[in-house]
Amino acid sequence: MLAVDDLPTATDAVRRLLGREPTWRGRERETGVGRVRFGTENTALELCQAASPQASPPVFGLVFATENLEDCAAAWAGGGPACERTLEIEGREPVVRRWLEVSTQPPGGLPVACVESETRDGVSKPLEPGACADGLDHVVVSSPELEASRQRYGEQLGLRLALDRAFPERGLRMLFFRIAGVTVEVVGSLRRPPNPDAPEAFGGLAWRCGDLEAQRKRLLAAGLDVSEIRAGFKPGTRVCTVRSGTLEVPTLLIEPAPR
Repeated sequence: MLAVDDLPTATDAVRRLLGREPTWRGRERETGVGRVRFGTENTALELCQAASPQASPPVFGLVFATENLEDCAAAWAGGGPACERTLEIEGREPVVRRWLEVSTQPPGGLPVACVESETRDGVSKPLEPGACADGLDHVVVSSPELEASRQRYGEQLGLRLALDRAFPERGLRMLFFRIAGVTVEVVGSLRRPPNPDAPEAFGGLAWRCGDLEAQRKRLLAAGLDVSEIRAGFKPGTRVCTVRSGTLEVPTLLIEPAPR
């Protein structure tokens, strides 16, 4: 979820970047906060109008879907009170969400919440078939204290730690947490001492594309600044960096290795 200052402008930017139409547009009945959602094969990106002007880049948070909010609240230590939010969605019946925000343990983590919704949204319609983002490959979190982040994402939130690996040549240690086909990639420095008083930082999004050439060509035609395609860090993958039109969110496009 991204909280943005100008919802219509941000919606146009994400539409162009992902190559998909919004799944829905709506507004919270109680607060009047506008929301726009883009659905992909394995996740969604939801934009919400910031309640007050935000510093750039937009505020980012992780929201996990659950089928039972009470069970999730019991499993997640540090959960706040549950609440209900009614969304008035254009052209559809109102949707009720039951929402639970999770306090960060330790303080300074990215905003995290879980939500139980009456409906499940589908995949957004592509602007140009084959030249769009298919899903989210990974989200990057920069951590000043990896052991605290390991405890938070692994023990508090219960995400599966698939890999804990050091990359001395890059000066990094990386924790790869997996859920529902998405990786939460938590990155820390091997060259600086841990700093438990510093906050986590949002490091960017990597979108998976089945046809990277077609996606890059469409973005260039739309006037975006996109790097050349290069070999990805994971063997067999290809990547390129989108350097404009991303709402100042660091953005990578990745084409998976052939099966």
